[in-house]
Amino acid sequence: NQQRGSFSFQLSFEQFIEITGPNMALFVGSPEEVAEKIIKQYEFFRHSRFLAQPDIGGQPFELVKNSMNLFANEVVPIVRNHIELKS
Repeated sequence: NQQRGSFSFQLSFEQFIEITGPNMALFVGSPEEVAEKIIKQYEFFRHSRFLAQPDIGGQPFELVKNSMNLFANEVVPIVRNHIELKS
């Protein structure tokens, strides 16, 4: 799916792995991997908010809904627990 104003491109698997790696800004992976990235950023910036864009490229609603549920029910508790332990 192509959204207005965007362009189409393809990534190799190796390129995908590179841009979603632990030191990169894209939050892709298991709930634990995403939580680790958020915690790493928190340790560096001490930010109090996280902005996510769960729908990239017009994914079907059920996939976006599943991602949001995983984030709310699995990622957020890990991050909150870490921050509370550090406080």
